[in-house]
Amino acid sequence: MYRSIDKILDKINKVGLNNLSYDEKTYLKQYNSNSIDKGLEDWLFGKQEDSYDDNGNKLLYDEFDDSEDIFHNHIKLKRVISKVLNKHSFTNNADWGGADVWGLKTIDNITGLFIYLGDDEDFVLLNRRINEEEDYEDTVLQTITNNIELNVLFLDHINP
Repeated sequence: MYRSIDKILDKINKVGLNNLSYDEKTYLKQYNSNSIDKGLEDWLFGKQEDSYDDNGNKLLYDEFDDSEDIFHNHIKLKRVISKVLNKHSFTNNADWGGADVWGLKTIDNITGLFIYLGDDEDFVLLNRRINEEEDYEDTVLQTITNNIELNVLFLDHINP
C-alpha cells in the first residue's frame, strides 16, 4: 500500500525539500513527531474539489491566499477563523438563526461584539445588544467579502 508519507518523500527525491508546500512541510513535521492532523492529511492527499483553486492548484489547508475566494470552502473558512481566534464557533437557532458565531468581546453568547458567518456569503462583524423591549438589536460594523478584509478584522479586533 502506498502511504501518504511516501508521496512526500518521492517529491523530496525528485525536486528537493525546499520545493515542498507549507502544508507538506507541516505534514512531514507531524509525521516525524507522530502527531498527524487527519484533516490536513485528508486535505493534502484527498481529491476534494474544494481543496483546489479554479486552475487546479492545491490550496493551503488553514490559511487563505490573497486572491483566494474565502467562500469557496465554508468548512475551511470556519477552520481558519477558529484557528486564528483559538476558539470554536457556537450557534443556536433561537439566538443566531443557525449561523456560526465567534465572540470577540462579549458579556455572554448573546450580547457584545461577534463575528457572524451565516449561509452563503453572509459574513459580518456585528455588535449585538438587547433593547428595552428585550429584542435583539444588531449593528453591522463591517461586512467581510475577501481575505484582506478578514485579515484586517483579525488585526483590528484580536490583539488591538
